[in-house]
Amino acid sequence: LTQIAPLLGERGLRAAAPTLISVYALAVFAGRLGVGILFDRLEAKFVSAVVTAAALAGFVLLIHPAPTVNYAVVCVALIGLMQGAEADVLAYFVSRVFGLRSYNTIYGVFFALAIAGSALGVAGYGQLYDATQNYDLALGLSGVMLGIAAGLYLAMPRVRPPAP
Repeated sequence: LTQIAPLLGERGLRAAAPTLISVYALAVFAGRLGVGILFDRLEAKFVSAVVTAAALAGFVLLIHPAPTVNYAVVCVALIGLMQGAEADVLAYFVSRVFGLRSYNTIYGVFFALAIAGSALGVAGYGQLYDATQNYDLALGLSGVMLGIAAGLYLAMPRVRPPAP
């Protein structure tokens, strides 16, 4: 999100940035609510893999050199869905994989790692832009990492309900 306005400007969509940031915010909300609803009905690892793969598509599609506003809306919405889901996904899997006995500590460690990763991503996007004068490499690397994440979700064993 910190790089979205310059990225859109590079793609000729600077004027649409406020609209696209609004779309992103709505998609974050939909991701947060929707993933919770889907987790209650479907296998969470599959839901997580699909949402992550959707974000992968959003990042890779943004490599397009001259997207239309509607095209960018789809990309930003796909990314926003995953961004909204990530905290809920983390909380869900920590409780299911590790149980509730030390939940706060384990969740805190994983959340801190996620925040550190986000901070590195922000800095990394800036550094890659400075080195290449475009966002294509950063977007492509994001896509690769999301592809790995989706695969890791699929490789997870079924998770058990939390112990009381």
